[in-house]
Amino acid sequence: MDASLESIWITTGGRIVFANQHAARLFDVGTSEDLIGLVCMDFVHPDDRAKLIDRVALVLEHGEATPLEEARFLGPSGRIVQLEIQAVPFEYDGKPSVLSVARDVSERKRLEAELMQSQKMETIGQLTGGVAHDFNNLLTVITGTIDLVVEAVEDDPAIAGFAKMIKEAAWRGADLTQRLLAFSRRQPLQPAVIDVNRLITDTTKLLKATLGEQIEIKTMLQDDLERALVDPGQLTASIINLALNSRDAMPEQGKLVIETYDVVLDEDYANANSEVTPGPYVMIAISDTGTGIPSAILPKVFDPFFTTKEVGRAPVSVSAWCMVSSNSPMVM
Repeated sequence: MDASLESIWITTGGRIVFANQHAARLFDVGTSEDLIGLVCMDFVHPDDRAKLIDRVALVLEHGEATPLEEARFLGPSGRIVQLEIQAVPFEYDGKPSVLSVARDVSERKRLEAELMQSQKMETIGQLTGGVAHDFNNLLTVITGTIDLVVEAVEDDPAIAGFAKMIKEAAWRGADLTQRLLAFSRRQPLQPAVIDVNRLITDTTKLLKATLGEQIEIKTMLQDDLERALVDPGQLTASIINLALNSRDAMPEQGKLVIETYDVVLDEDYANANSEVTPGPYVMIAISDTGTGIPSAILPKVFDPFFTTKEVGRAPVSVSAWCMVSSNSPMVM
């Protein structure tokens, strides 16, 4: 039993009467003896508890093993573990009991979620790249002829003004196209070693006019901040997008705070975040006094095209990033 890779325990009347050492490690207690007498369901995540109670009742009522079930367990430290668990009827010490065998699949579930997200983003990137490519072809015609139109109507100030507006809009569209192509990875980012504090200071000036007087903007920038390797255009767009989302969360008034710090990400952090390489980074923290994100919506914030805004209001894309490296491209 103790040599098994699975966690094994037996319950009688809902209390644990036997457990192997692997179960003790799973439940985050000292030894298997520490589990004896405890209520098994106390370790089950509250959201999964009712489901497992029903399964155990069926085992005792019909005397048949349950199909393989997934459930989350909680140790005393609050650590959540994703399990595949099966319960079978069992007679222990002459009493009807339940034998449970479980395997920790937390790492597998994490990798599966990462793979699904990667495939989702790859599909979105291919779609975005195709749209951006076709849109860029249309803009090429517009930008290639608009100067001729401006020159042809320069004697008519009213029409010339409209022509210049069309030209400016075309160039803004071209800039958007470049961002879409960069997102789809059909166009590489253009990282440069920059002063992040200076970029934030310049961006803040733009934000003050964009967010309105009801939003107070405060910066807390570390002195002597390390320079960082990052695409300045993409970083600026990310900060603006986050600030616009903050504005929408503070319709009456509020405060937006932008902070910078030098940090070092160690091996433990890199192991928990596979896209990160250990080393020195510049951290940019953006917070606000808005309404926040409801817990039910939080898991969806990184889904492409997800928005809580009502029909008729353009969604602002949330850029998920936290740090830019002093020796590698920006972490998005």
